[in-house]
Amino acid sequence: MRTVLALVLALSISFALASAKDPVKRTVTVTAADGVRLAGNYYPAGKPGRGVLLFHQCSRDRLVWDDLARALANPGNHVLVLNPRGVGDSEGAQWDYDGDLEHALEYWRKNWATDAESAYQWLVAQHGVDRDNIVAIGAGCGSFLALLIAEGHYPSVRNVVFFSDFDDTPSRQFLRNSPDLSILSMVSEQDPMSFSAAKEIHALSQNPANRLKTYAQHAHGYGLLEQHPELMAVVVAWVQSRMAAR
Repeated sequence: MRTVLALVLALSISFALASAKDPVKRTVTVTAADGVRLAGNYYPAGKPGRGVLLFHQCSRDRLVWDDLARALANPGNHVLVLNPRGVGDSEGAQWDYDGDLEHALEYWRKNWATDAESAYQWLVAQHGVDRDNIVAIGAGCGSFLALLIAEGHYPSVRNVVFFSDFDDTPSRQFLRNSPDLSILSMVSEQDPMSFSAAKEIHALSQNPANRLKTYAQHAHGYGLLEQHPELMAVVVAWVQSRMAAR
């Protein structure tokens, strides 16, 4: 049985990686509400389909998510990967973590939430995107932005994926009151802040479709995908299953 499961998993990973080679990408600019120009990559499906919004973590650039974005776009999803202000080649003041998580959460909600909202509005305005069926994906601080997008646009956004979770008091209240929100979380047990947030999120959200995958090795955000490349196929399969269930 294990041999069969391993073969199925290997084939799934091969399919996702093969899909990721398709040259479907456009460099785009999303203008935030205050005029700051944000850099993004857009992967149109080429036909009507759902939208996927992907926010990367503070310490990485959007370019590292290229393979996953292409794998998500291949089955017919329109994917936007965005750099928030001050990150990579996006305009705006840079943010430096002072070691206080509460300060970080306050900054992200106050400053980056508007960038996430601008990205959402840009995506749903694109030709062929089903604005009533959007998936939000994030890594690290990007997971918090994905959660904020779900908070602001539920139930149009009712499926989210987190590589290393974060939450705050308002988002916890949202989770309590949104029973149809489905969540896939991947987190390291050696990443204490995200591990604690992931356990809290999955205690508050009781959707049967929720999945929490934990790993013993230390990794954060994209690092989980680097250590566990099979997660690409896991994410694509989960997104497609949730899209079909929408």
